[in-house]
Amino acid sequence: MSDELIPVGKIVRAHGTSGELVIAPDIRDTHLFDLSRLCYLEQKHILEPFRLEAARPVLKGDRLSFFVKFENVRTRNDAERMRGIRVYLPKAELPDADDDESLYLFIGYTVLNEKGQSEGEVLDVLENPAHPLLQIKYSDGSCLVPLVDAFIADADHVRKTVTIRSLEAFKEL
Repeated sequence: MSDELIPVGKIVRAHGTSGELVIAPDIRDTHLFDLSRLCYLEQKHILEPFRLEAARPVLKGDRLSFFVKFENVRTRNDAERMRGIRVYLPKAELPDADDDESLYLFIGYTVLNEKGQSEGEVLDVLENPAHPLLQIKYSDGSCLVPLVDAFIADADHVRKTVTIRSLEAFKEL
């Protein structure tokens, strides 16, 4: 595969009886599957291509999910066996692929301090009028960190890590 593949979500459940699946996305964009017709599913640490027949975004409150149909997934039993599988797309096909920070939800990312040491995990991304806030869980509690360049030193969407500047200052608030 010549294109770099990026994780974009996880299959969370089957829907209906004809093999339709529900994907919880890592990327908050209702057009995520508009261009792609070939997705890659991680099965036993191997990325296998699956052709997408149909996809539709569903918004419930502030939660986005996708109802998708892949070729060769025809029954509910087929779909049930796919629960928990990660979904990847070629980075070049992602909407606004050059603006990574605005695309990724960061949920589940490991939080690193500036020395590269693990400090916790991103639990949620909260919408805020000024800018999104990362809700971070660490050993003694949790804190909110604005998702802006002043506080985010690096985001690695392949390794699923985010490096935060001055994390200790946020812990003290």
